[in-house]
Parts: sequence; structure tokens; C-alpha cells
Amino acid sequence: MAMPERMHPDCPPDAHKVIRPPENELRALLCVRVEQAEIDAHGAQAVAAILSYMSKEPLLWCEDGVWEALQPFHQEAEIAPARIRVAGGNASIRYAGGAVSEEMPFHPLSEDVGNYDRFLDLLGERCIISSNLMSMLILRSISTVYPWDRLLAGDFVRQYQRAYRALTPRDIEIFNEIRYEGRDAYASKKEFPVAYEYLRIERKLFLQYPSDED
Repeated sequence: MAMPERMHPDCPPDAHKVIRPPENELRALLCVRVEQAEIDAHGAQAVAAILSYMSKEPLLWCEDGVWEALQPFHQEAEIAPARIRVAGGNASIRYAGGAVSEEMPFHPLSEDVGNYDRFLDLLGERCIISSNLMSMLILRSISTVYPWDRLLAGDFVRQYQRAYRALTPRDIEIFNEIRYEGRDAYASKKEFPVAYEYLRIERKLFLQYPSDED
């Protein structure tokens, strides 16, 4: 794993939450789209470990084979995921104990990075929004900024979209080698500046804007 350890400064990055109330209510839930190809490429154990950075109880949108492949590694990764089921334009959450949530509007934004033009508008609605594995930490961090500063969150969305659109297939390979195989990120900076820029945005947001769970 090449993920950074989160810092714990004396004055936490979200200290402004104590000073003033949030301006916007965060009502949406984020789920992660996990594809069979990612299990095949990186292994279920590594994917489960990465999901633990998203949440201790991540919501997953996946096929049966992916769900079954991840299950043996839930305890090791210290996660208790729930699975969403999509029917038409709605989705419900299926929890481990058998409980099922109410149906909510489902927005599969992960199908195209341009869809995230709508991301901030949807965060204020009771709905489920999808992310892919590559984008989940960036989008989670942006969602923690949104209640306190929508303008800053919008700037981060645009940074994310520019960086994502610039990625080539080789850049994505390098990003995954850093994430899953421990490739040195800084050593790749000059040779793969586009991949490094995407990684830099992820690390900056991940370290500066933790969720309430952290």
C-alpha cells in the first residue's frame, strides 16, 4: 500500500466547523463502483484495503462475483460494507444483517467525469451518487468541504475534472502501481507528471479534509 498516513495537527483542518455552522446540508450518500477487472488486476485483498480509506462502512455498487471476492477480506481490512441494488433510476442499500433501506434516486455519475458538473447540486439531495475507485477519495473529501464552503468545493471539482481528463491509459497504470504496488510517487514525478498531478490532488484533499469518521 502506498497510501499516506493521515496527519494529526494540533489545530485540525476542519477546525472551522467549530467556529461557524455549515452553510449547506450534506444529504447525499457516496457509493463506490467496483468492477471485476479491478479485482482481476489488483486482487480482492488490495481492493478491500483501499476501500478502508473511503470508509469503515463503504457502500459498494458491484456484481455478485466482486462482492463474493471481497467478503473474505472484510475483517482484515476492518470494513463492514453494504451493497446497493439499482432498479431503474433508484437504488436501495442492502445491509449485512438483512435490513434494506428506502429507495433513493440513484445518480451513476462515475460513467463520465463530465457528470460531476452536477455533483455539488446533488450533494444537497437525499440520493446515492456513484464514484469509481480512482476518484472515491477525491470526491469524499470534496463532499466534506461542501457544507462549509461551496465555492471552494466547486474549485476542487474543476481541479479533479481537469486532472482526470488529462490521464492517459499509461498514467492510470502508473497511478495504480503507486496505489497498489508501492511504486515511489515522487520518483515518477518527472516521467509521468500527469499521473503525479492527479495523485497530488488526491493526497492534498485526503490529508487536509478528512471525513467525520476519521
